Amino acid sequence: MITATAPYLAALAKKNLPLVYFVEIAGYGKVFTTAGGDPTRKAWIKDIGNIDQSVDPVNTSSSLSDVTISLLDYRRLITADFPTFLFEGSRVVLKQGFAELTEADFITFFTGIVNTVATNDDGTSYDFDCVDCNRLNQQIVYLTGDDGYPISSDHPKTLIGNPMDMLYAILSDQVGFADHEIDTATIYAYRDSLWAGVEMQFTLTSAPEAKSFIENELLKPLGGFGWTDNLGRYTVGFMQPIPGVISPVFNFTEDNLTAVPVWAEADLYNTVQYQFDSDSSGGSGMGAETNQISEASVERFGQQGQLTIQSQGVRSGFQGYPLAAMVSQSIFNRYAWKNPLLTLESLWSPVLVQIGDFVNLTHSKIPNRATGALGVTNQLFQVIGKNPDPLKGTIEWTVIDASTIQAFGSAQIAPAGTPAFTAASAAQKAEYLFLTNDAGQQSDGSTGATFA
Repeated sequence: MITATAPYLAALAKKNLPLVYFVEIAGYGKVFTTAGGDPTRKAWIKDIGNIDQSVDPVNTSSSLSDVTISLLDYRRLITADFPTFLFEGSRVVLKQGFAELTEADFITFFTGIVNTVATNDDGTSYDFDCVDCNRLNQQIVYLTGDDGYPISSDHPKTLIGNPMDMLYAILSDQVGFADHEIDTATIYAYRDSLWAGVEMQFTLTSAPEAKSFIENELLKPLGGFGWTDNLGRYTVGFMQPIPGVISPVFNFTEDNLTAVPVWAEADLYNTVQYQFDSDSSGGSGMGAETNQISEASVERFGQQGQLTIQSQGVRSGFQGYPLAAMVSQSIFNRYAWKNPLLTLESLWSPVLVQIGDFVNLTHSKIPNRATGALGVTNQLFQVIGKNPDPLKGTIEWTVIDASTIQAFGSAQIAPAGTPAFTAASAAQKAEYLFLTNDAGQQSDGSTGATFA
């Protein structure tokens, strides 16, 4: 979720408070706002376009629309600054709050880069086109081999390690992202929990494009996706959450939705062909392959939807087979059942929810295809699309059913010194794998965890 202060949360809980925005451009002396009364702020914001963001978890793609911020050129004072200030390429921050708050309690709503500045309304206003901070497109990485010579088949580059460490290294060392441009905490949280102990090994003979390498070689084989958050940082999410209890961050209900949700179906993927063990010489051949099939899904729908995952870095010697099975099951949980894919329209109250967050939905008017009646109650979904209309104060959401992941999970092998199951804490029982007897029972007679 977007981080907010207690005063912001208190104001958000009130109804019908006018929304207030600030626009700050790095290095520029003027700060723009939608509210008057503050002589240090210029109330010249004419319009703020929608901020349409989405991810496609199964295909590891993401998009963030350009955001147009229209500013009045009051007394030509913006025009007067063009000779001495370069707007294009400057970092822009859009903050949102309420009239009763100080600026310190506003949330950062969007962070981007000014791309172009166009005149509008017969030259009386400017349209600032702001784009995603992400600089991965067309960035070439790993230009030299292990021996320092330009990379080639004779001078390969070898990479070995945890994929989340590799991700950080590419963003920081290869592309040159500053620390404030990387959501290091989230990346390392996945490294130390869900992907603890996972290793990949690559032998590169040509310099890859950063975006393609990250998406196709690091994230897709793990069921993950990357995107830019409200602070302009590159962050990641996965179809399989961090081990432990799934905590929905918001409850969508008829009180905060403005229309009955529109029900559609996600694409069907009930067969996963997972190829790995790339040729050690850097070739394209794959030495191992698994074909995972959700037989229950195929039997139910009478058709197959295949997804192919090919990874140069996944190795059978580094848990390649169980990793392929785990990721395949994550895909089946989300896509093997023509899972509900809903469009929601809400008021402003869920504004802090972000891409990748888990939410609950309760609505009495939704046709429930599982029960054959109207209504769903506390059904778990994951947010894969967010499209706020800043000045109107409404948000459109795309959410995909995630209820099946509650019966699926992962656990780490308990390290030395972990107590026996009966003496372990609740947190240890949620995080670690404990052996059961042949009947699937723990030593106290309780049923062991099942990850299937």
